Amino acid sequence: MKKQDEKAYAAAKKKCRLSSSEVRMAIMLGIPPEKLLAMIPDPRETWKDPVPLRIRRLYEKEFGKGRLPG
Repeated sequence: MKKQDEKAYAAAKKKCRLSSSEVRMAIMLGIPPEKLLAMIPDPRETWKDPVPLRIRRLYEKEFGKGRLPG
């Protein structure tokens, strides 16, 4: 991964309150850092899941429940 991408994912990790494993899940799913930032729900959008929960659900849907990374 490029140094620029690492910085972008680090910024998205902080802004979206993601753990390291959730960042790895997003990378494996092919979600760019810009998309992670766009996934942050507005306070008026109470029906939307928070970004960490949404990533976990997408990962489980794609790879199965038992394959969560470290």
